[in-house]
This record gives sequence, structure tokens and C-alpha cells, in this order.
Amino acid sequence: MDFIEHTKNWVKGENFEMLLILFSGLAFLLVSGLLWKYSTTVNGKALVIPIFFIGLLYCAGIGYGLYENNQRMQTFEQLYATNAVEFVKQEKTRVEAFQSLYTYSAIFSGVMFFMTVFVFLFIHHTTIQSIAIALMIIAASLILIDYFSKERSTTYYEHIMLELKTINNE
Repeated sequence: MDFIEHTKNWVKGENFEMLLILFSGLAFLLVSGLLWKYSTTVNGKALVIPIFFIGLLYCAGIGYGLYENNQRMQTFEQLYATNAVEFVKQEKTRVEAFQSLYTYSAIFSGVMFFMTVFVFLFIHHTTIQSIAIALMIIAASLILIDYFSKERSTTYYEHIMLELKTINNE
């Protein structure tokens, strides 16, 4: 298998994850609309805007991410066709640059989640509690996204290292 196939698999995995998040965003938009239309409680009405914001954030961010990933894949294919060895070396540098961010992201998401739980439990204001629920959803989503992304990144990095080993042995 050519190395570019591993790159394509990595991008396909990212795109699949983004599609799941996009569908989640659409579901949040639907839930927000249903809350707006049918909710009869103060708490239900207070959730409309935070849940709508999550849906918009997911749809806009992921829509842009899908577009960027598809553009990036075309660039990857061109770079690989031009100079495969240099492409693999660039990928090694690129992947190493973002792999350390997973730790920071997990810490940030965990702290954000627990802070919002604290706010939700001890501040008894409907709007603030609704915002806290939305932030909990975002924090949990970030942890879940990074969980799968880190696994794909690690697998891709292993393929990069094997390819470099193969190149160096030739």
C-alpha cells in the first residue's frame, strides 16, 4: 500500500467524525426549535438559545472543517506525487506538532466540564444554568472528539515512522 493511502484513510476518518458532529449540530438545532415551539417551562425556554448556539457552532465549524479537509487532501495528493519522501517528512513534522495538543485539550475540556457542573449546582439562575449545560455538552464533545482523533493520529504517526524506516533502509 502506498503511503498516500494511509493519509487518505486518516482524512476519511476525520471526515467521518466531522459528519457525526455535523449531524449532532443539526440535531441540536432541531431540539432548539422544538424547545422554542413546545416547551412550557422556564428551564426549557432558557435552553433554546444555548442549544441553538451549539447547533450553529457545530454546523458552521464542521462544515468549514469538511471543506478544508477535502482541499487539504487534494494538496496532499499533489505533494505526494511531486516528492513522496519529502511529503512523508513534512507529515511527520506536522503530526508531531499537534500531537502534544491532545493533553492540553483534555485538561481544558475536563476543567471546563467540572467548572460548568460546579456553576450548574451552585448558581441557581435559569439562564446561567442553561449556559452551563451547553458548555458541559461542548466540553464532553471535545473530550470525545479528541479521544478518536488521538487514536487516528497515533495510528497515522506509526505509518509515517514505518514509511520513514522503509525509505531509510533503501
